[in-house]
Amino acid sequence: MISRRLYDQVIQETGQTLKELHEILPPQTFFEPIFSTTYFNMCGYELRSSFSRRFDSLLEDFMGEATFTSDELLHLQRRIQFLTEVLFVAHLSETHALGLPVYINFSGLFLNDLRFMEYIQPLITNHRQVNVLFLTIQVDASVSMPLLNEWLKHSGEMKASHCLLKWCPSDKSMPHHSFYQAFSKWTGAPLLLGQVADAAFLERAIHFEVPYCMGGYFSPPLDGITDLKPPPATVHLPEQVNFHSSSFSTRPAPPATVQVGSIAGKVPAVSLKSTGAEVKELFAVNPLTEGLVVLSDEGWAAGLIMREQFYRNLSRQYGYEIFMNRPIGLIMVTNPLVVHDQTPIDEVGELAMRRSQDHLYDYVIVQKEDRYHGVVSIRELLIRISEMNVSIAKYTNPLTGLPGNELIARQLEQALHLNTCTLLYVDVDHFKAYNDTYGFEKGDRVLRSLGSILQKNLLLLNEPHAFLGHIGGDDFVIILPHHHYECLCQQVIQEFDATIRQYYNAGDLARGFVVAQNRRHEKETFPLVSLSIAAVTNEYGHFDSIDRLTLAAALGKKRCKETTGSSFLSLTQKDWRQVDAAMNGGDESMRQRKVLFMCVHNAARSQMAEAFLKHYGKDAYQVESAGLEPGTLNPLVVEVMKEIDFDLSGNSTNSVFDFYNEGRLYTHVITVCDVHNSEKCPIFPGKVMRQNWSFPDPGAVEGTHEDQLTQVRLIRDQIKARVLQFIEEDAAAI
Repeated sequence: MISRRLYDQVIQETGQTLKELHEILPPQTFFEPIFSTTYFNMCGYELRSSFSRRFDSLLEDFMGEATFTSDELLHLQRRIQFLTEVLFVAHLSETHALGLPVYINFSGLFLNDLRFMEYIQPLITNHRQVNVLFLTIQVDASVSMPLLNEWLKHSGEMKASHCLLKWCPSDKSMPHHSFYQAFSKWTGAPLLLGQVADAAFLERAIHFEVPYCMGGYFSPPLDGITDLKPPPATVHLPEQVNFHSSSFSTRPAPPATVQVGSIAGKVPAVSLKSTGAEVKELFAVNPLTEGLVVLSDEGWAAGLIMREQFYRNLSRQYGYEIFMNRPIGLIMVTNPLVVHDQTPIDEVGELAMRRSQDHLYDYVIVQKEDRYHGVVSIRELLIRISEMNVSIAKYTNPLTGLPGNELIARQLEQALHLNTCTLLYVDVDHFKAYNDTYGFEKGDRVLRSLGSILQKNLLLLNEPHAFLGHIGGDDFVIILPHHHYECLCQQVIQEFDATIRQYYNAGDLARGFVVAQNRRHEKETFPLVSLSIAAVTNEYGHFDSIDRLTLAAALGKKRCKETTGSSFLSLTQKDWRQVDAAMNGGDESMRQRKVLFMCVHNAARSQMAEAFLKHYGKDAYQVESAGLEPGTLNPLVVEVMKEIDFDLSGNSTNSVFDFYNEGRLYTHVITVCDVHNSEKCPIFPGKVMRQNWSFPDPGAVEGTHEDQLTQVRLIRDQIKARVLQFIEEDAAAI
């Protein structure tokens, strides 16, 4: 309780002291610049202050009430420093024009002190919500990584995007870099390399792709707010630094991203010598311009003047007299957000949102080759990021956020040209029985957990060039540029088998099985879910085509599922001969015209298409239908189909991923829903012709019952006509 009373008094006296200081900074206050090693623009500062030392006497008074060891005293001093710096930075954001975030050092050891974490929880949450709290978290062997990961990802107190994991290696060779980078990716908080003192150290950081650096090599800590002026957007490094790439500032943006230079627009610029009167005149003749850029003599952005901020300063007492005939540098934002023109807009958006509340909507200044290029407004930035995210969402699985079928297909194409390659098909055994027993929500949690396990183990095994995708349902794919897959498979299986137990109740765990309905609607016992991983390498044969690759993967999964429990195996030379036989027509199933109709729920459109093709195609086709998320048969469809003597009342709905897991092969996969949902269908092995017939959803019709029947009849007739057209076209092609 002594600690809590001490913290209360520190907060009270800190607030009072800062109020008295107003805009005057306490002595011994410094700001150390933080630089991006990807684009070499300054992106923030770390606070250095001895402000908390003024409470040493207060601490001594409390020591008189209790006995503290030297370690306990040191811990208290660190906690007091953190409390004062949180309030100090919040005060700075109110009294000074801070265009970039100021970070506070947060000791990972704080997480072990539950009372202190409980005490600071509302303080952290409140300051984070108003966008004035950013942390550098020192990570080393003394910090509990699981506790830190839990706090960043699940506590809700602090966003990982507002934190940098600060690593200060004693050895410049950075022997443990892969571990810290893996942990950084796992938590979502970027890695910051501290104490960079020379070019060689920086070269290592760039080589290992550490995103942020700070230290004496860049710049000594800056003394006071007035010194916080941004350098050119690119830091020029000594010629003797030998990079593995000719220029990291020109590194191409990732696919599906937009570079900020492409959306930048010009606004008027003034010089550092310009007066308030000149700025006022420019705003008057450019009424739609929200801000002006202040340029140095060398042509790089030295500051920013936003219209609202400018007139707010003029409206202060004597503001007009003070600022109209004096240099604009007195009231400009001295450290605006300045980025390189090739910076991806999602990264710019993240940097922009780290700014203080007062400057959240300031222009972002864009520079090209150390010269002013243009500005981007927050409105334009958010619109473009939103458009980009919509585009990205099209290519990712909505459940796990992993790349979906479109990107998987591209990666498979690239895999064909690799000299050494391993394709891992990962599948959850008996997942349908688990879903039927525990429900879709818990099933989704199992799949998200598996996705996380796969991601984490790829990171921890330092597989930077691996690809991980989510085909859909309980199927995942990994592509490795080598043949060393055994360790990865063993670790994934071991962790999955240990993790999956928490998703069962005690009774099912004790029995070792669940009771669920099979496809014949009969009760059956199913083992607990396990993992099957089929490894397909090009050791015994090149991946000549996607057809050959996916057919081999299907055979590997079939072999793997013949084993009880979690397992992994690789195709043998004999298996490859069977694949080649199937490719050459030796496999009867590959010569048959087998058609799969697919929609979202297998409740309406795909059921009608299946019925029509079975009837009118007669013995020429084997026809099935399935859905991405099987639902309940639509009674309107049953009714309108019965009108023309097609009885669907006894039909059940099927999962396309169950068919896929069973290794079923098709010559045609036809989606009868919209194009967006059709792209979620898994890639079936073999030579498959994919088509999309887009029909309206009978489940979305409105009106009276008779109105609904009329609309569904129209959809029924459209599907029938398209099936008859398909039969005619297919016959002509034979």
